Amino acid sequence: MRRAGLGEGAPPGNYGNYGYANSGYSACEEENERLTESLRSKVTAIKSVSI
Repeated sequence: MRRAGLGEGAPPGNYGNYGYANSGYSACEEENERLTESLRSKVTAIKSVSI
């Protein structure tokens, strides 16, 4: 039921109520890892400046 509307013009990156699309999940997971590492380095830099 959730996959019924997958090919019906959902905007890229908007997985809303469709669960995890096979290709979309891995792309989001990779982006999440990249952003997490970026944020971690920024937090480390801020901590070193503010202490």
